[in-house]
Parts: sequence; C-alpha cells; structure tokens
Amino acid sequence: MKKNIFISKVCLIITGLITPFILLCNSCKSNTDATNNEYNYKEVAKYAECINNCFSADDNLTGFWWDCSDIVIRKNLSAHQEVIDGIMKSYEGRAQYHKAEKGYKEESAQTAVKNMKTGWNLGNTLDSTSYQALWDKTHNKWYDNWASSKEDEKGWMVRWNDGIITWETGWGQPKTSNEIIALVKSLGFDAVRMPVTWGEHIDDEGNIDPVWLSRVKECLDYVIENDMYCIINIHHDGGASGWIKACDSSWEQYKDRFQNIWTQLAETFKDYDERLIFESMNEVLDEKATWSPSLDVAKKANVYINKWNQLFVDSVRATGGNNSTRNLIVMTYAGEGSSNSFSNFALPEDSTENHLIIEVHNYNPQGFTWSDATWTKMTAIWNETVHGRIIKDDMAFLSEKAKEYNAPIIIGEYAAFPKKYADFDK
Repeated sequence: MKKNIFISKVCLIITGLITPFILLCNSCKSNTDATNNEYNYKEVAKYAECINNCFSADDNLTGFWWDCSDIVIRKNLSAHQEVIDGIMKSYEGRAQYHKAEKGYKEESAQTAVKNMKTGWNLGNTLDSTSYQALWDKTHNKWYDNWASSKEDEKGWMVRWNDGIITWETGWGQPKTSNEIIALVKSLGFDAVRMPVTWGEHIDDEGNIDPVWLSRVKECLDYVIENDMYCIINIHHDGGASGWIKACDSSWEQYKDRFQNIWTQLAETFKDYDERLIFESMNEVLDEKATWSPSLDVAKKANVYINKWNQLFVDSVRATGGNNSTRNLIVMTYAGEGSSNSFSNFALPEDSTENHLIIEVHNYNPQGFTWSDATWTKMTAIWNETVHGRIIKDDMAFLSEKAKEYNAPIIIGEYAAFPKKYADFDK
C-alpha cells in the first residue's frame, strides 16, 4: 500500500512539473499561430515613425503616404490607428496650420511645405486608367491605345465591373466623398495629394471632358473645405505606359496636348487660394521605360524632363491671377531621389522667386516596404538599425539637394504595404 501511495505521489509530482511546460509550449504554439495570421501593422508603424522623424526635423522635407485603403479604409470609414499613430507621433506639439482669413495669401514654397506637415495620397481613384501609349514603327510615332474607345483584347490593365469602365471606382476603391476626406483630416493629415489621369478624358487636341473636370473639382473642394492643402497632377499619363516620355519623339508629338491640359487646369482653378498646388507630372520615364537609370541615361532623359517641367511652369504662370505666384511642384526622372536622377536635372526658370518645390518618391527599403519585390530578400519585420539607416541616409541626401537647389522637397509617395508575418521570415 505504502509503495502504491509513493508511486502515486511521484506521479503527481512529475505531472505537476511537466504540466507547466506543456501549457507553456501550447501557449507558445498558440502565440506563434496568432502571429502567423497577423499583418505586420506594428512593424509598419515603426517604419512610419522613422521616416516621419526625418520629415519633422527638416523644414525642407515632408511626405505623402501612398494609400489604397491599407491604413485608411475608405469603404467603412475606419483606420489602422497603430500606423496613424506612428506617422503622427513625430508631430506632437507642432502647431497645426489653419487658414483664418479668406482669399489668396502668397507664401513661399518652404512655408507651404512646412504648413503641409504630413500628407496622404488619394490612391487608385481619379488616377485609374486602361491606357497605353504604343510605338508605331511604320509611321515613327506614338499612338493612343484608349480602352474607352475599343476593347482591350490583351487585358493590359485590369478593368472591373465586367468590363464596364467606371474610372473612379475602377480599381476597387469607393467613390470619394466628403466623409472620407473629413476622416483623413481628423486623423491628423494636413495635405492630400490627389493623383489624376487625364488620358481617357480628353479629345484629340487635349480638351478635357467637362464632366470629368467637374468631378475632379468636386473632390478638390472636399479637401479645401476641410482646411487642407491639395495637390493635383497629371498622373498615369506619365509612367511606363503613359504618353509623356523623356524622349524627343514624345516631346514633339505631345507637347501641345500637355500645354493645353495645364492651361485648362490653371484657368479653371486660378481663383483658388494658396492651399491648391499643381504638380507637373508623375514618374515620367524614357521611351524604353527605364527605371533606376544609369548616369548616361539619366543625363539624356533629363533634357526632356527639364523641357516638360519648364512648359508646365510657363503654362500655369501665363494664366495670371493667383497662378502668378502659386507654388508649383516639378518632378525628377521616374520620381527617383537617386544621385543619377538628379544628374542634369534643373529647376525651371520662373517669373517669381521661391515658389517651386521638387518632388521625389521613396519606397526604401524595398525588402520591407514592398509586398512582392522579387529582386531582394523580403521581410515583414522592421530592423531599426539596418532599415532605419537606409531611410536616414536617403533623407539626408535629399536635404542636401534641397539646399543645393534652394527649393524644398516633398516625398510625394512613400509607404510600407502591410503583409502577413507568416508569408515572410520563415
């Protein structure tokens, strides 16, 4: 009997010792499973804080988060507050810009960049497109492949709603409303970059469809009425498939169209106050769609980047009124902030001083910020030592360029796209 009692006690002791370890292991497994099913918003928040610390410490820099409902979910008017807090933490205690008086107030480019604090992109709405500029070897000219006038048999760009082109909602986002813009304002943003593609909304001479222009104006008014700065541009008319290219053939064929679009926009919005800012074009490439150009490619391409930017400034200034001193944004080749992309890049000559802003884009470190960068090792985890150094070096370089050009710089697009831990770092 005593032997049985002893054995029972030993069993109870062993069980008591082992059970916590079993529970601990189960707990670890449970936590691992939970982590593997989670998106890395905590890591994205760390990235957001790092890059915004750079913006907030330098009056010559600010940035606009590229967002397609990754952090501001437009369909249900909510937000991933963790990431928003990461962005806004850098601006705690900084005075908010509020326009008290009515009418236009001239302000320098640097003042505007400082007042904009931090911004947000209205991505994948007014910029949606199914356009592609194609080269006609027989006639040595570009031609417009308008999806709005014929079926796009090759399916070049995904179109929604069973092939019915709906433009603003065509890339999966809801129609922009005042409630969406008011939410963006309430989260702490003081500026909205509103990309617009004009290609399918112009005639052969570049005259803008008045219905489309009216809708752009409506969205712009939401931003201004919510007391924020608003940037509008010519967006996917540039880029790899756009008609604006950094080469002679595109310049000769399309310069009149480009000028006509900007003249119409400048005339339409000339009475808006200083919170409206125009941006020349977006990520324009050469005829070979070269990203990350070599020094020689960049120098050659920038001859035409400079021409497009100069035509933009001249066209807007010629309309007079508030546009005589309105702040204007010009973009580098491909929107890159590399030393090569600045090679041979020049600010346009301007009839007024201190009213030009340079724009670049930054999605570094790509292994963390992208969701499908096949050319580098991907990770869902932010490494402050390694990744943070990349960001700080990039921003230090841009800060020096702002001083060199005597013009502030906005990072018109930056973001880290959320991804599941389980898909990376295995």
